[in-house]
Amino acid sequence: NYAVTFSCDGRLNEFLDLLFHSFPNQIVEYAIGRHLNEYKDSFSGIFNNNKIITSSTGHQRVIIDQTDTAIITALAENARQNNSEIGARYKMTREAIRTRIKKIEDAGLIINYRTIIKPQELDLLSYVLLIRCATTGETSSPICNFLSEHTSTSYVCSLAGSVQIMCVLHMKTIMELDDLCSGLRGQYPDMIVEIETCPLIKVGTQNYLPGIQKS
Repeated sequence: NYAVTFSCDGRLNEFLDLLFHSFPNQIVEYAIGRHLNEYKDSFSGIFNNNKIITSSTGHQRVIIDQTDTAIITALAENARQNNSEIGARYKMTREAIRTRIKKIEDAGLIINYRTIIKPQELDLLSYVLLIRCATTGETSSPICNFLSEHTSTSYVCSLAGSVQIMCVLHMKTIMELDDLCSGLRGQYPDMIVEIETCPLIKVGTQNYLPGIQKS
């Protein structure tokens, strides 16, 4: 019923305990998969420009302070804000904001700025594919690459757990989905154990800075 991506600082058991205590009679089953690698995060394919954008970078980990975090929070809320608007919010000059944003971008912490669309407004049906493979790890890479190059795919990643691949798709008809699943099974018959197709009904709040209070 729900697919949730989250980051935590090692207190996973505390999070699960809180979840089960909050909804004791509603959760029947759950499966956790650790995020291994991201292969695509882009809506470009549905506009016939299948540019693959991922969060993988070769940069070293950057150390950020509370001011950097505040600026990232502001950009995550609305990336169209200009430096003057962000500066007014945090009582900083436009140049100081520009310098900090450039430092964050150069370090590879901000990957890109993009528009989030509503696929249903384009008469597209949205689905999540959960793929279980016979083996785990990098052996699932060919399937992930195949899905990344498909024009209907907006997101695909590999996982460690009972599900090895998660993919978000946007298509015009259910027949297109059937054709894709059949093609996957035909091309990777020895790798794919099960493909579960889940209609994507609603997308909830997206927070890319979990655990950080907004100011």
